[in-house]
Amino acid sequence: MPCDIRSGPGDIFTVSCSRDPRPQRCRWCAKQSSGFCDFRETKDNSTAGNPSATCDAPFCLRHGQRIAPNMDYCQEHRIDGARP
Repeated sequence: MPCDIRSGPGDIFTVSCSRDPRPQRCRWCAKQSSGFCDFRETKDNSTAGNPSATCDAPFCLRHGQRIAPNMDYCQEHRIDGARP
């Protein structure tokens, strides 16, 4: 049973356990995701202060684009700008 332990304010910790992690679903169609977006966010976005932050949106095969080995973009960050 995998458990997730997170620290909160002060001496507070939360422990969440489950039998199996739930499969991630595509952000655009709710099918099971095949990957996560590797688009590097800029400091103008909500991830300011974390220079290695990526979009991480889950996507299915239809809504993602492989741009290089081990490098995928979601529908919002596709290079060709095409929408499926």
